[in-house]
Amino acid sequence: MKENRRQDIITYVFMLGIGVLFYFLPGEWLCIEDDSIRYLSEGGEGVLPGYPAFLAFFRLLFSEQYFLHAVVVAQSLLAVICTFLFVVVLKGQFHLRRIECILLYLFSMLPFSIYLPESGITHQIMTEGITYALFYLFFSVVIKTVWTLEYKWYFGSVAMALLLGLTRSQMLFLIVVCVILLLWIIYKKAGGKALLGLCMCCLVLLGCVVGLFWQRIENSASQLNTVIMARGFFEADKEDVELFDDGMMQEIFLRTYELADENGRRYEHAKPGLYMWQDLVYDRMNLFALQAIGEYDEKYPDERSRNEASIIFELGFKTLLRHFDRYFYHSIRLMMPSFIASVFFQIEPIYLLCHFVALFIYLFAVSGSVFVGKTGGDRKVVELMVSIVSIMLIMIVMINMLFIGLQRYMVYGMGIFYCAMYLLCKEIVSIFLRPGKLNKGERK
Repeated sequence: MKENRRQDIITYVFMLGIGVLFYFLPGEWLCIEDDSIRYLSEGGEGVLPGYPAFLAFFRLLFSEQYFLHAVVVAQSLLAVICTFLFVVVLKGQFHLRRIECILLYLFSMLPFSIYLPESGITHQIMTEGITYALFYLFFSVVIKTVWTLEYKWYFGSVAMALLLGLTRSQMLFLIVVCVILLLWIIYKKAGGKALLGLCMCCLVLLGCVVGLFWQRIENSASQLNTVIMARGFFEADKEDVELFDDGMMQEIFLRTYELADENGRRYEHAKPGLYMWQDLVYDRMNLFALQAIGEYDEKYPDERSRNEASIIFELGFKTLLRHFDRYFYHSIRLMMPSFIASVFFQIEPIYLLCHFVALFIYLFAVSGSVFVGKTGGDRKVVELMVSIVSIMLIMIVMINMLFIGLQRYMVYGMGIFYCAMYLLCKEIVSIFLRPGKLNKGERK
């Protein structure tokens, strides 16, 4: 027993050593991106309080000259620890061998590698510097909830979801995950009789939580306006001027339409083919509206009776509703590269092949889970795979319906997915090597 404990400690030290090397050494030490300025200034549209508060904490502890270096160290250590703890959870559940722990720890590093060799995620002054790591803690308590059906783990997942939601607006999809997780617990414990009523209660609760969340966070409303304008006005046709009743809105609409059309930011300018998604969303569409509003004010001083935010919202919302079918189609097109980015890489010379590779990976994960479930395999392996695939599916759908699925938004579950894939493949092999006939009723 003591020898096993000693070997485990050696394995853990080795894993942490690999983590320190990976998260600290490769790429540029300190990487300032365009969005970094908004976080450092503690303001700007769509900037939630979590990450600026994180930066402000280190600014208090260290001088202005050195605090960003301390941030990089903290982000790297957070990644080392969170991915390590996730593998420890898997080890405790599946009794992994030491070499397997190291392998899964390497898989866990995948999301942090997408910008290498230029820079590691933990070296960027971006929200992803902490949210990638915290997502591992979130999933750890989620999967413990699924396995045990204990509310203490569920409340831990809610707490982690709120923490992540305070850091990135896109992470609000985790509230939906938590609602579905609660329904799963109730269904497993109480059966399906009360599930419909509970679904309604949870939907109401979800609406209240999201509404309160947006109300309490500064700049959220303006970001929502920007998103609706970007997604809605992209679909606009010139004839949509008829949607607006008053002359002011009609004039502002026509001028905004002209500017968007001249700059190639309408759906008609999106190039066909596999790369259509690159042209489907222009997240600065509101700038055209602001220019049109400014020109209207110059032409008719002191006549505008509405603020800019309400005008931008109406421009985007009415065109989105008018062309919801086209918006939905374009959202589906945006999801295609997101499905690829969530489990694979978008390699331009073989981009079509990347679609088939991603499809095969997903089909194998689903069919493999069904096979293991029906042939008496480890139920908890299946639950692990189903949980991460479900979360990735919710993430891909919600983010692309509201925002745009950039690669860095989609890779949160990549490392967890390949850990689950390894365990699934291992379980399939063990089923085929099992002596005697497959027993469909057997459960480990």
